[in-house]
Amino acid sequence: MEPLFSMEDAIKYMNAALCEASLAADSGEIPVGCVIVDFSGKTLAKSHNTREKELDVAGHAEIKAINLAAKATGSLNLSDCALFVTLEPCPMCKAAIAASGIKAVFCGAGATSVSGENSVRIKEDSLPFELYRGILGDRCEKLLKDFFENKIRR
Repeated sequence: MEPLFSMEDAIKYMNAALCEASLAADSGEIPVGCVIVDFSGKTLAKSHNTREKELDVAGHAEIKAINLAAKATGSLNLSDCALFVTLEPCPMCKAAIAASGIKAVFCGAGATSVSGENSVRIKEDSLPFELYRGILGDRCEKLLKDFFENKIRR
């Protein structure tokens, strides 16, 4: 399969997601950021975690960005879009991504690289989207690890 984005473009969009993740960290949220881009390269939505601030268990960056992109396009069908996120999505977010029709997900840090193994796993070959890992992974992991180390020190 031909790549949907050049590595240069993938890095650009992941840098935008990292900016969102930094906003989350600055407000005391787990630093996860997300950007949704259509296949022409237009950014439709940016978001970051707001679980604590909004007391919303679904306040994950991916879900917030999907809702913003749906509003921006006027459609729940985001099948001409890709999602860039600094941490591999949890099962809840993977289900929301699948429901939105997004075709590709680009992740920075892997789900197990920061917090250990997920207790709930979705079989990768059952996902209706392509999953690409490791885009600026070191930077994404460092942001998360630094956040949790600072929390422990407090």
